[in-house]
Order: sequence, then C-alpha cells, then structure tokens
Amino acid sequence: MSDGNGEIPKVKTPEQEEAERIEQHEAKKKDFLDNPDRYICLHDIIVAAVRREGSVAVIINPAKRSEFLMSKSELDFRIHGVLAAMEMARMQAEQEKHRIVPARGAFGGLRKK
Repeated sequence: MSDGNGEIPKVKTPEQEEAERIEQHEAKKKDFLDNPDRYICLHDIIVAAVRREGSVAVIINPAKRSEFLMSKSELDFRIHGVLAAMEMARMQAEQEKHRIVPARGAFGGLRKK
C-alpha cells in the first residue's frame, strides 16, 4: 500500500520506536536543564483549562482560599479582556463588510425625473 505519493511507507521496528522515544526524552531533558525557567512545575498550578477533543478539561490543584480567589479574579479579568477584543474585532469586520457597496452607475443608480 502506498502513502499517496507512490511510495511505500516504512514501518518502524519496536527498537527504532524506543530509540526515537529515548532520543526525544533526552532532548527534552537537555532543554529543561539548559532553560528551566521555560517550564512550570505541575504542583505550582492552581487552576488550568486544557483543550480536549471538542471540549475543555479543568485542572484544580489544592490551594488556599485566598489563592483560589486571586486566581479567579485574574482569570476573569484576562478572559473578559480577550472576549472584549474579540467582540470589537467582530464588530469592526462587520462594519468593513457594510462599507463595501457595489456601484450602480455614475449617479449611484439614481435617475432624474
């Protein structure tokens, strides 16, 4: 069977797959050791939302009440800002759509009586 390009796809052996997995793991480990500030410890996350196939999963870790309240406040503030920007972009696109009017002749389709 071909892959659509007329070539037969190569099947990897379990040893090759394991070697690739180890290589990827080592690359991630090196990146973490070289630049640890790019990464977040899962224990430091208070609340998070993660895309899942057609839905959203929410992660809530144990935290103090004050940390939950601060998280909720910050999330609300940022989400409302993003939604407001999206709404403004939608309204602007709608206005741009209404500005384009096809010409109907030299006088805009009006005739003198």
